[in-house]
Amino acid sequence: MTSSQPLEAPGSDGEPVEPKLVGDTHWTAIAYLVGTPDLEGPGQYTAGFPYISGTKPSWSARDARMRSYKDRVTSLSGAKFPFGSSSSFSLDVRQIVRFLPPRIHVDTLVGSYFRAFEPVYHLFHRKQFEIELGIFWDTNGVCVDAWLAQFLMMMVLGYQVAPAYTQAQMELLADDWTDRLLDAAQLVFRRSSYYLAPDAESLVPTMCLIAVAQMMGLVTGVDMPQLVTFMGFLTRSAMVLHLDKPPSTTTILSPYTAELRKRTWVTVQLLDLDVAMRTGTSYMHEDLKRIIPLNINDDEIIWTADGWTLAGEPSPPHVATDSTFQVKLAELLPILVRIVNHVNSPNKPPFKYEQVLAVDDILTALLRKIDSVLCPEPRGQRLVDLHPRNVQLSFFTVLINRTRLALHHHYVSSPRFCEYPSSSTKVLDAALVMLRIQQDWRPKPDAAVPGQPVPFPAHWLLDLCRDDFTAALLYYIITAHRQSLGQIPHWIGANQPSVIRGCLEVYKVRARRSPGHIDDLVTLYVAAGCLESVWALKPCEEVLEQVADRVEQTLRGRLVEESNERAVSGKKGGVALLGSETSSNVLIP
Repeated sequence: MTSSQPLEAPGSDGEPVEPKLVGDTHWTAIAYLVGTPDLEGPGQYTAGFPYISGTKPSWSARDARMRSYKDRVTSLSGAKFPFGSSSSFSLDVRQIVRFLPPRIHVDTLVGSYFRAFEPVYHLFHRKQFEIELGIFWDTNGVCVDAWLAQFLMMMVLGYQVAPAYTQAQMELLADDWTDRLLDAAQLVFRRSSYYLAPDAESLVPTMCLIAVAQMMGLVTGVDMPQLVTFMGFLTRSAMVLHLDKPPSTTTILSPYTAELRKRTWVTVQLLDLDVAMRTGTSYMHEDLKRIIPLNINDDEIIWTADGWTLAGEPSPPHVATDSTFQVKLAELLPILVRIVNHVNSPNKPPFKYEQVLAVDDILTALLRKIDSVLCPEPRGQRLVDLHPRNVQLSFFTVLINRTRLALHHHYVSSPRFCEYPSSSTKVLDAALVMLRIQQDWRPKPDAAVPGQPVPFPAHWLLDLCRDDFTAALLYYIITAHRQSLGQIPHWIGANQPSVIRGCLEVYKVRARRSPGHIDDLVTLYVAAGCLESVWALKPCEEVLEQVADRVEQTLRGRLVEESNERAVSGKKGGVALLGSETSSNVLIP
């Protein structure tokens, strides 16, 4: 999509395009559209963004007080992760082995990692890793730093989705285990050859796991600029190793090694795109060549006298395998990257409206095609909702609909948005689809069905896709506001408060996981408060003062819960919903 192609226009009104400070996918570009009632002019509204951003002088002190709870979320791994460490000393491998949880718990954490994360980030071959892990135990920890850093990061992520009874049996609080494992991984990583001689087999996949941990909010000292910097380092490291080139153009590689390189590059692309959407920046490497993994199952990779070998032929494109998710992702990424890079460009003109609608149709058709391959059974006959392939499909659904939101942003943010009703309709549709998935991914302790596979642990995706759901809820609030003013047709219906309350409950429960979670909680509560003031026709600050009280009560409640957990048992307990029951007429829980 270059400036000479018809997908671009000089602007929605033909006027010169002014440079943008942030891209359309950045949360501030969306939150800027939130309004509050102007009580001096019936039916009029003013910008709610100064309240959301804390820049309104009369509100800034209260905003700062709410966000000050971020300072109480600490991390051993520190703000330089993964290039620093809170430890002033160096541990040898044997000391790290003694530091690990008991082997039975380590095996559970590794198994939990493969079960939850590998269906989305398909980086490793499990049989090979299990053999390497056995050698690690047999030799009392003899290994290279790159492999050890990878192993520690697997345990960090695996702990987040480990069974509750495993977490209860471990002797420290969950947050402490996460931080200690992160700090050990950082210590080992920084003494590896990540800078002088990175490798595609261990260090690049390890950096992928580090990026996932950062995006989930596990590394609480990390902010968005730091994430952009690290992602740039990761992407360039992968490109230096020619992962962005077809394996046939590089040195002679075994088919197995070539396949792992393709898997790693698809993962790097996905992470880079995710970071670009979170930060309103551009994907680093737009000149993409499609490097597509083979459509094979993992049990078709076997060990022979010549090493790991691919047995048999790849399955047809319409047959789902262990690699189908990445195959479809590799096919889809170039389209998504071109859209995100365009809408986030500081000076490219917007797409023509006709082209926006056409591309939206293409994206929805692609999603239907992916659905037919990953989950070919009729919906009523599919496995439990949280079966891995259903979760893979939900992940695709979030990714594609997040891109649809960005695609339409220019036209729903235009002062003339009433002239583009199709964009308002499609934005509402995309937002609602995403918010339903957010509810599907909420932890369900009793979700196991007798005789069926144990449900896929999807709650970690609530943290990974937190920015996507924040964007979806902001768009939903904006649409509800515009409907209440009669500016667009009334499509949503009477369940607006329940939808918003359900989404806010997710943020309440997970508020204390990281400073980023707290920022999102404050942002969304204030945005919802602006909408509540519109519906109630009350002064915005009067409503927001009540909202701020609820936010602070929620965050103080989490502090009390954590303090009680430490005092009573010294172990991680279950997370309960915060606050009291709310009336169905109250918007904000």
